Amino acid sequence: MAAASYHLGEQWGKNLYAVTLDRFLLAIGQPQYFGTQFEKRKGKWELFPYHKKTTDKERKQYFVDSLEKSLASVKEWNQKER
Repeated sequence: MAAASYHLGEQWGKNLYAVTLDRFLLAIGQPQYFGTQFEKRKGKWELFPYHKKTTDKERKQYFVDSLEKSLASVKEWNQKER
């Protein structure tokens, strides 16, 4: 449904598609493409493994935060929990 809404022109369908694709890839043991998924391991937040070749330009097209912003969020979350 996310892909359908995206292809039919629903702007936020692009973001839903990116998040759904990342979750699917992680579920089948592959790294996420956009870097939208995080987890808390041993009391610390981490970004799940992601494709290193995905660009911030691609992320922006799908309304996903830049890699730098995502990593900064992880750092901020971990600092807040100290």
